[in-house]
Amino acid sequence: MSQPPESSKSGRSSILLAAARSALDTNPARALADGRASLQLAYEEGSQAGQAEAHLVVALAALRLDDSSTALEAFEQAGQLYVLSGELDHAVDAMLHTGRLLNDRGHVTDAIRTFAQALGFARETGNQGAQARALNSMARQAHAHGEMTRALELLNEALVLHRALGDAPGETNTLTNIGMTLSGLGEYEQALDMLLEAYRLVRQNRPLDAAAQSLLLVNIGFLYEEMDELSRAREALERSLAVSREGHVTRIEVGAAANLGVTLVALGETHEAEHHLSWALQTSRQINYRKFEAVALGGLGSVSLTRGQVQAALSLFDQAIQVALDIDEQGTYLTTLVHKARALLQSGAPNTAREVLLEAHEAAKGARRPKVLRDVHHLLTETYERIGDFRAAYGHFQEYQRLYQTLRSAAAGREGARLTEQIDMERAHHDAQVYRVEVEALQAARASAETLVAERTRDLEISQLEIVNRLALAAEFRDDDTGEHTRRVGLYASRLAFALGLPDEQVNMIRMAARLHDVGKIGISDALLLKPGHFTSEERLQMQAHTLIGAALLADSHSRLLREAEVIALTHHERWDGRGYPHCLAGEQIPLVGRIVALADVFDALTHVRPYKRAWTVEEALHEINAQRGLQFDPRLVDTALLLFAAPDFLKEVTEQVRNDFF
Repeated sequence: MSQPPESSKSGRSSILLAAARSALDTNPARALADGRASLQLAYEEGSQAGQAEAHLVVALAALRLDDSSTALEAFEQAGQLYVLSGELDHAVDAMLHTGRLLNDRGHVTDAIRTFAQALGFARETGNQGAQARALNSMARQAHAHGEMTRALELLNEALVLHRALGDAPGETNTLTNIGMTLSGLGEYEQALDMLLEAYRLVRQNRPLDAAAQSLLLVNIGFLYEEMDELSRAREALERSLAVSREGHVTRIEVGAAANLGVTLVALGETHEAEHHLSWALQTSRQINYRKFEAVALGGLGSVSLTRGQVQAALSLFDQAIQVALDIDEQGTYLTTLVHKARALLQSGAPNTAREVLLEAHEAAKGARRPKVLRDVHHLLTETYERIGDFRAAYGHFQEYQRLYQTLRSAAAGREGARLTEQIDMERAHHDAQVYRVEVEALQAARASAETLVAERTRDLEISQLEIVNRLALAAEFRDDDTGEHTRRVGLYASRLAFALGLPDEQVNMIRMAARLHDVGKIGISDALLLKPGHFTSEERLQMQAHTLIGAALLADSHSRLLREAEVIALTHHERWDGRGYPHCLAGEQIPLVGRIVALADVFDALTHVRPYKRAWTVEEALHEINAQRGLQFDPRLVDTALLLFAAPDFLKEVTEQVRNDFF
């Protein structure tokens, strides 16, 4: 039987290739089959250009089918054949795909080399679009390594090229990458500007690009998570998950699910978190997307830790750390080290936790990761307290406070509000035909959730009061087994606050929060706390550390009550003249609640029996407080106390209220 002529084979190959390209988005399995058939014919006719094009189509189809192994091999072959046939522009695109897949599979060195080769070919041909894409890929690699300055240099160069070409999708991608790099540096305000600009560009494109939109929403959600705006992070990530599923963009769906799971863990919703994280782990392994395999493993470790399953958590954290090291994903590596240290502390191994945290501290400092550094210093404070090294704990607590204030700046909050408004506008104008069902489902879920929240809020308020009561009793139990001291201080403080004209809500909050002023005594040994006589200099420093311990115990709460208590615990031993502790604040540098509780605490100590003194009369106590006007106490508060506390039967009235009022 005669063979068909070469021209006939070439024609069939071209027809199959065209059919494969047209089926890429609608039927990738058919595209893969046609691409392979076209490839076979191209090899038979010996056409390098035909082989390269067929390999490229096979790779793109395999990528859509989440077959990364087939895609990687085909992209590599396409790149090599395009170079041999002199089609360097096409070679660059194939090489960039190759580099990204190599990176996802953990072959970091090979990925870096491939990106560099692609950039070299792009510059050789003068193709600005290809140069910009190569620069973006290299920047992502630098970001993953923690080389933020280098990443920004590459991205800014790419942005200039995209804008010169009028390439809106490329500009959007680059702005997004700049935003995430700035986020890694803690520059949240600038990061938000970049993401907002990228979002505006995405919304201008028609038809809407599901991949670009869902990827941007993932990044917005991640940024919110970095800013500790967890509710907003959840909203953005849930939206990304819906859009990526609607558009069948599995790789972005995996990222959205993994990040959403991490956010839900932080919100305390471990059951739903486990669902998303388990799916993300399974799917990331199926498509060999190792970056989010690490994220999902770390998230599942946090779920286990929340449930008290410490050994299971440590195993999952170690797996996540190993994957992150394999692919050189520094961000996930650092955050997982912090989670591992928290698990080690929970398991009663502070010395091992310290070693892990010091490793994380050095890496985070070199990578300029301020949020990770904040968490590291917070945990090192607790770690050194448990070890008994209060000087070291104090130093880390000071650094934690500095980073905490920086990261929670008002500017970041304002920009966060702007971003929420922008997302809300997008939702209102979104294509109703595509997302109508999703929006209706969200509205129904939220209506149900609001009813549930209203019910649970009442329970939460009661629970918070009980928690405060138990914490206060625990702190006072060893040197005041009645717990009445903390209640009296709360009442004195609330009456001072009321007399100063503070709102009723704040007055009531101060009454409760003041009860935790000495909660840090939980971390002071019995030998020191109950010691008769004077302290040595070293013992005095250890005793003064109860302010830091108390603040650390109460830190990072979502409760306004406990945040107020944190301020009181930290500042109630500061003095108006700046000679107090722990931070030697002076005058109005001391928060008002700290000044109020300082006076209330001393008044109660003076008017009640202590092992080293008798109970003073109200007159004697007020005389001493007046003597400390402008020294230990705020002069305005002294004037208020002299009028308020000198009222007939004031002390008797407070004592009776304490005994009749549980809270």
